[in-house]
Amino acid sequence: MLKELTTQVVEVKKEIETINERRDNLRSEKNQLDLEKENIQQDLKMKEQREKDRLIPEIERYQKMIEDMKKNIADNETAVEKEQAKTEELNEKNTVLENKKDELREELDGLTATYIKIKDEPNRLGKGNDNLKIAVDHLRSELDGINRDIALTEQHMKDEEEVQKFCKEEMAVKS
Repeated sequence: MLKELTTQVVEVKKEIETINERRDNLRSEKNQLDLEKENIQQDLKMKEQREKDRLIPEIERYQKMIEDMKKNIADNETAVEKEQAKTEELNEKNTVLENKKDELREELDGLTATYIKIKDEPNRLGKGNDNLKIAVDHLRSELDGINRDIALTEQHMKDEEEVQKFCKEEMAVKS
């Protein structure tokens, strides 16, 4: 019995030693895992910081681009409003010039008819015809001037339409 007890004690001691070794091994593994965990957390924090450092300038650059686009849009809208005001003014001038052209054309037609009548009358071949001819020539030159003004106005309106179309295209491209 004593031998049995001694054997049992020896076995229990061996088991205790084995358990203690396992416990030490587990503690050691736990410490290693804790160190590994800390390293991974530090690596993760460093990666996050590097990513933030990399993205912040890019975000700022995009924000600046957005601000610039908003400013460009506001500037373009102002330019379009100015061009529209100019267009309205030119349309009004064009209407006035068209009316004046019609009046001068009617006056020219009347003077031409009068000139033809006077030209055909043998009694008034002298100075009267010359005065009418001068008046008709003067009216023709005024009519030519008005026609040039109208042509310039129409060209300016076309140019403004192209500028407006260009501004709209620029706004569409920037959007």
